[in-house]
Amino acid sequence: MQNTIMISRILGPMLMIIAVGILANVKNYQKMIGDFMSSPSLVYLGGVMALIFGLLVVNFHNIWAANLAVIITVFGWLGILKGAVLIILPRAMARTCQMYQKNDALMAIHAVVIFIIGTLFCYMGFRM
Repeated sequence: MQNTIMISRILGPMLMIIAVGILANVKNYQKMIGDFMSSPSLVYLGGVMALIFGLLVVNFHNIWAANLAVIITVFGWLGILKGAVLIILPRAMARTCQMYQKNDALMAIHAVVIFIIGTLFCYMGFRM
């Protein structure tokens, strides 16, 4: 449970701040997505970072219980998946990113979901 609290206290505020940043600067984030995807080196580096994040979470927090802690485990596995896709299939990720670049509402919905997940992590980490 200690790992759940520690990871939640890090991810919660981080995700909430990122979500507010996206909502406050949608156009800027859409430009950053384009800049990121136009650099193969950045795509590869992003894939490696996502893969490392996911592997760290899964190795230290692979909890499949019927409580909020499973959200962290799922987050870790999604990090592994994202890292693998960025490294192995960067063009597939580029097509997904284009949807976010063209659609302000999709960016906003994504940001709200990130904010909700961040709020859940803060609740898990700071409720004790």
